[in-house]
Amino acid sequence: MKQTFEADLSDKVNRFLEIPGFGPLPLRIKFVGIYREVVQLYINGFFYSTIVLCSIMAERLCYDIIEETNLILEGRVLG
Repeated sequence: MKQTFEADLSDKVNRFLEIPGFGPLPLRIKFVGIYREVVQLYINGFFYSTIVLCSIMAERLCYDIIEETNLILEGRVLG
C-alpha cells in the first residue's frame, strides 16, 4: 500500500496543484463537504469515482441554492 502511494506521489502533487479554488464559501452550504471528498478522490487518481461524486455534488449545490434563496413557484416559496 505504501509503495503504491509513493510511486504515484508526484502525479498526486501535480493533480493537487491543478485544482481551482472556489474562494470563500459560507459554511452553511453543504456541498463543501462533498467537495473535499472529490478533491481527495481526484488527487489519489480515482477518476471514475471523482466523476460520480461530482454529479452528486452538483445536485447538492442545486439544493443549497434553493435553500439559500426565496424562489417562488406558482405563489409558493420553495425551500
